[in-house]
Amino acid sequence: LRYKKGYSSLELAIETSDRTYSFFTPAGESEVRAAFSGEFRMDELPAEVNREFQILETGSTSAGGSLVDELSSFNFLFREAKSISENLGELSGLCSGSDFKKRFARDMESINSLFGREGKTPSEHERIFKSMILIGLNSGENAATSEFAEKLFYFDSFPLHLKEEVLKFSAADEMLRSEDSSSFVSLDFLQACDRKGGTKYRDRGSSLLYKYGQCLTKADGTVDRADLDNLKILSAKLHEEGAIPDENIAGEREETLDEVMEQVNSLVGMKNIKDEIASFVNFVRIRKERELRGLPVTPLSLHSVFYGPPGTGKTTIARLLGRIYRALGLLKGGQLIETDRAGLVAGYVGQTAIKVDEIVQKAMDGVLFIDEAYTLSPAMSGNDFGQEAVDAILKRMEDHRERFAVIVAGYPDEMKRFINSNPGLKSRFSRYFYFDHYDPDELLDIFEIFAGNVEFKLSEDASEKLGKLIAVFYDRRDRTFGNGRFMRNVFEKIVERQSNRLASVTPLTDELLCEITGEDIPEPDDFTGQ
Repeated sequence: LRYKKGYSSLELAIETSDRTYSFFTPAGESEVRAAFSGEFRMDELPAEVNREFQILETGSTSAGGSLVDELSSFNFLFREAKSISENLGELSGLCSGSDFKKRFARDMESINSLFGREGKTPSEHERIFKSMILIGLNSGENAATSEFAEKLFYFDSFPLHLKEEVLKFSAADEMLRSEDSSSFVSLDFLQACDRKGGTKYRDRGSSLLYKYGQCLTKADGTVDRADLDNLKILSAKLHEEGAIPDENIAGEREETLDEVMEQVNSLVGMKNIKDEIASFVNFVRIRKERELRGLPVTPLSLHSVFYGPPGTGKTTIARLLGRIYRALGLLKGGQLIETDRAGLVAGYVGQTAIKVDEIVQKAMDGVLFIDEAYTLSPAMSGNDFGQEAVDAILKRMEDHRERFAVIVAGYPDEMKRFINSNPGLKSRFSRYFYFDHYDPDELLDIFEIFAGNVEFKLSEDASEKLGKLIAVFYDRRDRTFGNGRFMRNVFEKIVERQSNRLASVTPLTDELLCEITGEDIPEPDDFTGQ
């Protein structure tokens, strides 16, 4: 007997005197070990193994694989689709129903396009998986679909006799036939719900979209380098802190300053940043009172410099500052537009100013956030097009001084050199925010937020081991240490390890699926470049 763990089952190879039987089984490793620990008879095998072993002689698929192989793959996809559908149903009920469903379907299509490669036809497994999700999304739209969804998901494993009916949904469904979107519109929608009710639906929606992408990569039975690269791209897109949606939910009221400040104060750590923001808010309030009384007021600048290591919340604070400016009546929109050198600097004379104008127009009435701004004025650069971008931005800041805010960000030393390199920059940026590394307790708090959003819980030994892992990297930290980004990387590795540990466990309970054990915590050597 030879066997190895798969992502949803055990792959068995049984060698007899005249042939070798190979198949997958959802039976647990302990069952298989017990069954094959000595001499055995077929009628003594665990039911899950025996049933699949018996159909090997006759079962086959059109692709030439065994029926067992096909069923095992379908069963994995079925369980994942059922789980995603149940979570989507809950989110739909919590956040305005059908509108969210249509948005999620559009985001599915965006992910389908991301994973699709030229000349590659989706496999039957991929089409069935997509169809099962769509059936769950359409449930409740009409009686026939609701009845079929109930019939389909009544089973504990994939009902092969319903396969053709399931496939019809991928061809007939209208929900996917929508305009392409550059962002994940369902996450914008959920984020608006979060702003309105103080919930964390966006993180749950992000996890479901990532799971959908993972299952697509596994559906055809192979995961190649392109699939892994696409998963990384998807993860990065999903984990970008979402921009303020361009459209409001019907009936959504404008958020108050107190509501935004509550979100600021709920962030992990950053006491000095919170104090600076509170001080600014007090300054604006008193300034407005002086204006109302006809008293002279000091100039007000919305432009800021953020400096500190990566992963310390600079983009998050920039986004919240935009919302604070809007709540204070300083800016009409408050949206955040992010860019960097590549988004501002062209390759030849005259075009950089055009790129700057396009970005500034998008940021009008909101905030323009320039990450690694010091690259616009590199040391010893000579004639560099970055200086053209700096000059163009300074002119727009003067021409539209009350229409948008500029926040420049980067490492402390480089930002100090950048600001001092140009008298115009130094005169326009009067507010400075220093973002320090998170300490180990704060890093653990950040991890618990990631875990709590998807209902993971650390066992006692896992919590202890994770604390030691964090301490190792905190002690090694330099200015490039990723802080919050590093903790997200840790979280993703832990989820991956837990998935591998549970791959051959049956039956799976909610407790098992939600528990992180010491075995799931990676070792320091599992990380490179951190």
